[in-house]
Amino acid sequence: MKKFIKILCIVLCLTIFVNIAGCEFSFMAKENVKSDGAVETVDNGKDKTEREDDKGEEEPTMKTLTELDEYQNYTATYTALTPSGSCHDPAVFKDGNVYYLFGTNSTTKFSSTNLINWQFEGQVFNNLASDMQNHVIGGSGYWAPDIIKYGNQYRLYYCLSAFGTQQSAIGFATANNVNGPYTHQGIVIKSKDSDPNSLPNAIDPNVVTDKDGKMWLCYGSFFGGIYIIELDPATGFVKSGSGYEKNVDVSVNAGTKICAGNMSVGPEGPYIIYNPNTGYYYLFVSYGNLFSDYNVRVGRSKNITGPYTYGSNDGIEMQNQGGAENNHGNKVIGGYDFNLGGVSRMAPGHCSVLYDNGSYYMVNHVRNTGNSFDHYVQVHKILFNEKGWPCVLPNTYAGEKVQNIGTANLVGKWKAITFIKNNNNTIVAEEITVSENKSVSGAITGSIQAYEKGAIRLTVTSNSCGDEELYQGIFSGFVISGYDYDLRKSTLFISAVNEYGYSIVAEKV
Repeated sequence: MKKFIKILCIVLCLTIFVNIAGCEFSFMAKENVKSDGAVETVDNGKDKTEREDDKGEEEPTMKTLTELDEYQNYTATYTALTPSGSCHDPAVFKDGNVYYLFGTNSTTKFSSTNLINWQFEGQVFNNLASDMQNHVIGGSGYWAPDIIKYGNQYRLYYCLSAFGTQQSAIGFATANNVNGPYTHQGIVIKSKDSDPNSLPNAIDPNVVTDKDGKMWLCYGSFFGGIYIIELDPATGFVKSGSGYEKNVDVSVNAGTKICAGNMSVGPEGPYIIYNPNTGYYYLFVSYGNLFSDYNVRVGRSKNITGPYTYGSNDGIEMQNQGGAENNHGNKVIGGYDFNLGGVSRMAPGHCSVLYDNGSYYMVNHVRNTGNSFDHYVQVHKILFNEKGWPCVLPNTYAGEKVQNIGTANLVGKWKAITFIKNNNNTIVAEEITVSENKSVSGAITGSIQAYEKGAIRLTVTSNSCGDEELYQGIFSGFVISGYDYDLRKSTLFISAVNEYGYSIVAEKV
């Protein structure tokens, strides 16, 4: 009996020890996986976006785009917006289950049920409003619209300008249905060609509601840069005290400057979104010549009125850079050629951003290299990396979904591009190779690791575009199974950003 009791005591002690050890291990290893694929460690003293490289995911069975349950043979019926019916400066908007694009040239309109196949719906306006015409003599059509819904009312903002001048005005029209008819309500804000270049040009409106429910108008192009001014939600005009004011002159009240500008490179086409998961507002702007080297940059801020920052430790403010294009923002896309026999594209820009059912999409116009005037629309999926920066996938959206890809599926040859900020011409991709040991060789050397939900870390030790530290380090981003419309095939695409705001995009061969 004594022997039995002794054995029982030993068993109970071992059981207690194992349970204590198990609790300790569970506490030390406690972690949550964020929706963007980053591992968020809790209460263990680590950075909340730090990943443990020795805990790579198990290699999943990846599905190609055509194997996904959601795939509906979109690629076979893809209808690009051709030059004869295209949408310049596209503003994307969803109403019910239908997506809309509103664009320049008397506000052209398109509709879609999937962000892929678009139907031309005609022009919203046949005539210009008299107050807009009287302010802008010679203006030939409304530019760069934006649309919101306030209550049951649709508000369509637009601008009229004499090209290359500050003789401009932003107005808006309202309707009870997204398809109109729209009734012009008046001029919101205006600028004059006699204004100093330090003041903004009243074009390219973007209306955004902040996290506290306040409504704002973000606008501007070249000249004095990008500004933001508060609107009265009830009327849609500029807020003034407890009321509102129409026909505001920028020389009297331009609002708050949030991004510097000049006459050589811009910026223009501002668009602001708020991501509640990161707690940041993101300002997207376009730089360069819209016919040749347009490109999209982004900065971020905890406040809608700025300062919008970027760079290492968010140390550079966009409103203080004197308009120097090479020093502005994270460059998320520019002219590119994957050098695989497909189309070479240039001047992507003037984007809008859509949040839809948990996903973000960037919509922009783009041109084919060598053809400055013909243009069409691209839709790109946006994913936010572990540091809270947007990664714009280079492929035109074809219904792809975020999924586990796995490092093993990255093995092989790729064509990669580094979007450097001082070269905004079309950049031709160079070859890199990913080996089974996760090493990367070729034009870029280093290593790569895949994580859950398509997240990746590309560690760059050398880059053919330059020896500068700016082009190296850890690029955090994503890999996705998408579709190459030019080559008519499913393949993998990468988009990743480093701490200095440089992006690498790649397509698997």
